[in-house]
Amino acid sequence: MSNEPTISQILGRGPEAIATWIELILEGREPRPDGVDWPVLAQLAASDAISRGPSRDGLEWAKVAIAIYENMERLFDRAADDSDERRVMNLRSFFIKTLGPRRGDPLLDPDLLIAWFRRTVHTSPEDAAARAERCRDMMQRAPADAARDESWLSEMRELRRIKNVLSVLEPMTSRSDVQLDEDILEWLRARPRLP
Repeated sequence: MSNEPTISQILGRGPEAIATWIELILEGREPRPDGVDWPVLAQLAASDAISRGPSRDGLEWAKVAIAIYENMERLFDRAADDSDERRVMNLRSFFIKTLGPRRGDPLLDPDLLIAWFRRTVHTSPEDAAARAERCRDMMQRAPADAARDESWLSEMRELRRIKNVLSVLEPMTSRSDVQLDEDILEWLRARPRLP
């Protein structure tokens, strides 16, 4: 029988105690439990953050989720992937939309989302729109060939990934106190043309 805590036991500690526990693990002052399903714990913390909204508890749960996602390799021996990063940025975007931006805040700084976007997307809106148009043309001309063409499938996946990244930035456009650069606004205008 294991002495390691279950997910329910961990969640029952509350967000502040969990955040402290994670910090102690990362500092090496507390042993890392092998039986904890860190991705599930992060998803549950993120879900709790969203469901509690812009309350103190909501913010604390968001910080727990972000701490896990951003330290996945150290906690779980697995590097964070694109979907983990997108989950972190979705949390930030949600709270920026509901609470407003705060420069320098690890949760509410829109510059963190913009920097992530620029690190993640390596093309221009014009190029992405042109590539999307070529993909649509190929699909209309020869759908069976397109579905078997690995380069077409890869292109569609990449364009869809860009569209998903843009969906994270979109909620911030409803805030007059978030100033987005023209290139970001241009990307957001191009988003509907992506697959």
